[in-house]
Amino acid sequence: MRKLGSVLSAQEPSLYAHFPGSRTDLVTQSLAWHAHRFAQDLLPELNSVESAEGRWDGVVRTHFRRQLALPGSDL
Repeated sequence: MRKLGSVLSAQEPSLYAHFPGSRTDLVTQSLAWHAHRFAQDLLPELNSVESAEGRWDGVVRTHFRRQLALPGSDL
């Protein structure tokens, strides 16, 4: 929470105010958002191939591309 607050120039209490359910709610919403974004990036990859192997390659390619692009991945 401190790292997130420093990146956003916000204090921890103000972050929690947006997620009244607790830290668990914040983490749950964050994971749901990342899963949604991953699915959005993945669908074009999966729709462009027919084979299971091609789709698996698309999953790996999408994951790799996102890991390199997202600053929070620390790669």
